[in-house]
Amino acid sequence: MVIAAALSPRDRLVHSAGERRGFGATHRAVLDAVREGDPDAAETAMRDLLAQAGRDEAAL
Repeated sequence: MVIAAALSPRDRLVHSAGERRGFGATHRAVLDAVREGDPDAAETAMRDLLAQAGRDEAAL
């Protein structure tokens, strides 16, 4: 619940211009790596996702 409360305002800001290209793919890469039990791929995918989040925030 706490995470949802924190992410909700961020999501409104970041996604106010519509879905960003590659948004779903970056999240899917994390999910797939976790499901496959591949910690190295999961870490790489999560780092990519966090880097994109940083770029999104900087663009606000």
